[in-house]
Amino acid sequence: MQLADDPTHRKKLNGFWDSDTVAVLLPQITNAMSKEQKHETSDAGVDKLAHEMAAQEPKDWRLPSTLKPRDYAEAWADEIMPLAREAHERLLFKQVHPEQQEFSVVATGLADEKPAADHVSYREWSSKVVRNELHKAGWRLADLLEKSVTSTSSISATTTAPTATPDNSPAPTPPPVSPPPTPPETLTAPSPASPATPYGTFPANYKEIIIAWMNTKALDTSHIDWQADPKPADLPSATGRGHDYGYLVIFNTRATNRSPAHTYGVLIRDGKIINASAFGK
Repeated sequence: MQLADDPTHRKKLNGFWDSDTVAVLLPQITNAMSKEQKHETSDAGVDKLAHEMAAQEPKDWRLPSTLKPRDYAEAWADEIMPLAREAHERLLFKQVHPEQQEFSVVATGLADEKPAADHVSYREWSSKVVRNELHKAGWRLADLLEKSVTSTSSISATTTAPTATPDNSPAPTPPPVSPPPTPPETLTAPSPASPATPYGTFPANYKEIIIAWMNTKALDTSHIDWQADPKPADLPSATGRGHDYGYLVIFNTRATNRSPAHTYGVLIRDGKIINASAFGK
């Protein structure tokens, strides 16, 4: 589906929501700028917006305290449905027809902006929606990661060894023991194995693991801001069932001409990435 408000520069509706609505929140980039000026202007705008969102708490971002972290995604999706409906109802769809694509048939056509009762243009309304949702998403992601790490640490801290029941019966008299024969050579007893944990081994080389993974995804690795050392954590499984256990690494990437800045949460277990998520800034 394409927006038809500018016939000379039509854009798919999902592309408009992914890029145009975010670009409005940043300083304007012009063709007259050099490549370096574009990067500096974009980076400064992203840093300023991120600082504003981090310094000021958004309204209505907290979810009920009884809601479990594994149910957060469903709650967020339910919450945004009225906005999705309004985004649809503010447009008039025309010339809609089926189109065969590689694996399926989709509906395609044009979308015109309807006159709005609040007299706010579609671009202005959508940019305000995106800013508010990005603001809440940042705080909610930080809250989710904190609760995931905290709950894992609490479980580890409260796990104690069972208390032995005192045995008051008299100890048996041991039989006499003859001195053992001298061994032909000294043998070194094997050291006891480290107790197994559900999180696997600590990924000391986590940066190399993540950079190699990003290269396989064709992601930009030139600007990575590592937030903290890996911490044991459990996250909702990538398969949608149960939980994934490993060491969580959080890092940020800066915006480029190809993509906006992102915050990543990557779960590593025994040297492999088993769960990864990304959130645009």
